[in-house]
Amino acid sequence: MRRWGSALLAVDTKRVSQVSALGLDETLFCRRGRFNERAWPAGIVDVRRGQLLDIVPGRTAEGPARWLLDQPPSWRAGIRWATLDLSGPYRAALGTALPHAR
Repeated sequence: MRRWGSALLAVDTKRVSQVSALGLDETLFCRRGRFNERAWPAGIVDVRRGQLLDIVPGRTAEGPARWLLDQPPSWRAGIRWATLDLSGPYRAALGTALPHAR
């Protein structure tokens, strides 16, 4: 999946266009292992277009903040609104990477 997915993402240069409203939330992806350990990736979404931009591992601030900070400053500056659950880590990620967004 990673090999095919990475190749598809590499050629889809218009997948991440200008975004004015960003969404961030986790989704239960799967249960794995003997004790059904849950895997919770965070989805980053262009809310206005309903477009999934990327998925980062975990339910912490680190993954989303790193992804957002890897984007060009001009792209981040265009984000005016952010929607998220009341998760402290996600609020911290957006506060770090998008302090100007409401």
